[in-house]
Amino acid sequence: MPPKRLLHSWNAETHEDVLIALLDIMKPVKEDWAKVMENLREKGYTFSEGALVNPTVWDHDAHLTLLQAVMSENPPTADEWERILKRVEAKGYRYTPSAAM
Repeated sequence: MPPKRLLHSWNAETHEDVLIALLDIMKPVKEDWAKVMENLREKGYTFSEGALVNPTVWDHDAHLTLLQAVMSENPPTADEWERILKRVEAKGYRYTPSAAM
């Protein structure tokens, strides 16, 4: 008697696990990623290759790192600080300009 066939209910998690396994094993090279991006653009996707290859997880640390870099490179003027502080106050936060720096 042949073994009983097990059926799997395919879902988004299954597809993701299969794709991750393929990436882990096959290790696409730059030319492969370019072809993947071409295929995805034909399907209407507009994100960059970088977003596909090195996706950013937009958690607290990622947001903080980006904010700190922006502040270091281009600190706001006094007028911009006033507008910024009004925006954060509308969200329930109160800062002085010196506290935020």
